[in-house]
Amino acid sequence: MELKNYTETVARQILKELVNKKQLDVCTCEQCLLDVLAMALNNLPPHYYVSNQGEVYSKLLATSNEFKIRVVTELTKAAIKVKNNPRH
Repeated sequence: MELKNYTETVARQILKELVNKKQLDVCTCEQCLLDVLAMALNNLPPHYYVSNQGEVYSKLLATSNEFKIRVVTELTKAAIKVKNNPRH
């Protein structure tokens, strides 16, 4: 097994959902989406794991509504910054 960050997994999934539902007003090129993800992850606590047991524990921590709201909030703030200063 390899080292993984469950916060990144959740943030990627939520970002994809927000973009698909057109809930974020941001360019959808790869560069802009990666910039949004990177900015958001820098402001979110990591949940690293290296085993199946650790993955289950990380999933439990990340299933709270508070965690999901924080991820959406950070993604939204990052999308606004990227929209105002795109690097593509």
